[in-house]
Amino acid sequence: FLEKTGWLSELPPPLRAALLDVAWLKRYDAGDRVYGLGDPPGGLYGLEAGCLALEAAQSDSPPQKGFLIHPGTWIGEGPVAGLDARITGAWATRPSKALSIEIAGFRRVAARFPDLWRHLVLLALQNNMRAIGLAQDLMLRGSRQRLAALLARLGGLRDGHRPVPAVVDATQGEIAAIANLSRGVVSRLLLEMEQEGLVRIRRASVEIL
Repeated sequence: FLEKTGWLSELPPPLRAALLDVAWLKRYDAGDRVYGLGDPPGGLYGLEAGCLALEAAQSDSPPQKGFLIHPGTWIGEGPVAGLDARITGAWATRPSKALSIEIAGFRRVAARFPDLWRHLVLLALQNNMRAIGLAQDLMLRGSRQRLAALLARLGGLRDGHRPVPAVVDATQGEIAAIANLSRGVVSRLLLEMEQEGLVRIRRASVEIL
């Protein structure tokens, strides 16, 4: 899947093959940590299947679930580029599989293909655009419009490779916290959307129809 979708698929075939030679497939159960805030430097992770939640601590607020990524997405480029610790945390919200490329393996490939560093910058820009897009969604003034935009973002509908099914692995309380809406408002709006056939409310997630 990752050879045909997302950042890895955009690389020249020889470079892509070289990275795959140093990659390892890792499996995670729901709740397993991929890496944590403040962890020592580690490598890249490309999500092959499942879903990962991300958290960050760039303000005075405590870390909390703030984003979801879906298959085809790569994360973890910061330490590869030189950061001395993880500035985000990631964990699996359901059984998941990810390709892992450790820093040493990445650098061996980069020694053969120096242009890999340029592609790493492009990956960072892709992830920055996701963060900017989320910020724009959260600036929408209408509660329903903001919630709908957030669900589309968290459900992977903005990525160009829609997950099937498109599921937001977050409780109504978590969605409310990200959207900066009250739990009551989110519950009411989700119920309206479900009655309109737009979503299906699950126990701890929301499926986008």
